[in-house]
Amino acid sequence: MFQDYAPPKDTPFASGNTSAADEQAPAIGKTKATWLFAIHQALEHAGINADALFKSHDVSLSNYKNSLTPVPKAVVNQIWQDAVQLTQNDAFGLSLIKYFNLPYLNSLASLAQASQNIEQALQVLVQFHCLVSDNVAIEVICEHEIKIRIMNKNASETWLPDDIEIAFALILQYGASLPAQEIKPLRLRLTRKKPDNLEHYSRIFDCPIEFEAAEASIYFSKDVLLYPIPSANGVLFSQFEQLLNERLPKQKRGSAIGHLKHRTILFLKSLPSQKIPGLQETAAHFCMSSSCFKKHLQTEDSSFQQLADHVRKERALELLATPEMSLKEVAYHLGFANSSAFNRAFKRWTNENPKEYRQTRLKAPAPISRV
Repeated sequence: MFQDYAPPKDTPFASGNTSAADEQAPAIGKTKATWLFAIHQALEHAGINADALFKSHDVSLSNYKNSLTPVPKAVVNQIWQDAVQLTQNDAFGLSLIKYFNLPYLNSLASLAQASQNIEQALQVLVQFHCLVSDNVAIEVICEHEIKIRIMNKNASETWLPDDIEIAFALILQYGASLPAQEIKPLRLRLTRKKPDNLEHYSRIFDCPIEFEAAEASIYFSKDVLLYPIPSANGVLFSQFEQLLNERLPKQKRGSAIGHLKHRTILFLKSLPSQKIPGLQETAAHFCMSSSCFKKHLQTEDSSFQQLADHVRKERALELLATPEMSLKEVAYHLGFANSSAFNRAFKRWTNENPKEYRQTRLKAPAPISRV
């Protein structure tokens, strides 16, 4: 995990001569100065002379104008290794999470707080995490459990020590406080060797942990996906999303503009079936005119009617799997004026009428359609 490195004494790297472009996209082999600032503060808090350690590596924090300034990973790795030895704490990295000072981290947290539910907050994480750490790739897989996997984006480069577990700790720290319900991980898998000091891990993650695993991943119950977020705010969500999207590197900006289709589905799912709004009301929720809303959905090869039908169809399949509920009651819960209107819509969705579907499919799990 650590890379041996001794900076040449006659060419100190911390010159501070970096451009705005460098700050936005550190070159290969570099990370951001926030790691150095965090290590320095954590050492001082532990009663260790951080200045002396940094001086031994020809590093002076005064040469960095802010926490986003690029620095060589190898130097950070060596300072980190020395900090672990000085503190005699091989879980030293987890103490850094309260010392990070990244402006995008707060903006990303605000965007998550404005999300409708946990599923949307996870989409936000995948979409914008590169602004916080451009060294890792995050993948969210939702099957019978929620699995968040973190991978090294540049496999040929040396990892920042404990980079992955700090990312997991930050996800848990910010994510667990979003809904009113408690969120706890089911288990955690880390590729690192089992540390001697497990106290920090137990306190932060409070779940079974597997060390020296084949991959780094954290698991949650799928039930948390639709946990509503009390602080949800469509106006603030749009504002923070636009702000972060403008900060994305150009090559990623185009792909981040999308997701309106999925955000619309999440919004419709968050409402009672009988109160699924129309086009105009839904567009207003996203602070758009009806025409602008329709245009954005068209760029994603979708339409509002298609998405509303998708949500109603999924709910219809769920309700039809409840034998004690009559077809008339199912129609009412879906917001249809009468059973005939529901029958026509269901026939359009599945080429079957509800009664036939219930008779032939009730014994097998109903398939969930995809848009």
